[in-house]
Amino acid sequence: MRKGVKMTTFALSKEQYVEYFEPEFQRGKDILYVHQSEATTGSFKFMREAVSELQEKYPNSKYANVTANAASA
Repeated sequence: MRKGVKMTTFALSKEQYVEYFEPEFQRGKDILYVHQSEATTGSFKFMREAVSELQEKYPNSKYANVTANAASA
């Protein structure tokens, strides 16, 4: 940022979250997902939808997410 590089972000789609998480659900792994505040992005709605879908499909896997509110500028 000091060198004039422009920082950007983007929201992942529900399908991208499914693609990311499904291999671990298929293996029966439990998932702990640590992220920054949900207030900083709209993609968490899609993440919740994807996880809900995967939990129905793979009920033996557990999922939890933790918000790390230590975002800084």
